[in-house]
Amino acid sequence: MNKRVNRKAVVLSAIATTVALVGIGAATLLANPSPADAGPAVNPSQ
Repeated sequence: MNKRVNRKAVVLSAIATTVALVGIGAATLLANPSPADAGPAVNPSQ
């Protein structure tokens, strides 16, 4: 029983870590767009 609970906890932890890393990566890309991405979609006024 303990092994199953621990295994599930490890899987959930790994999923949570992956989601967090992807979220941080997406937030970083949105906060700091590269010059190639900073186009009309990012700056409609230009």
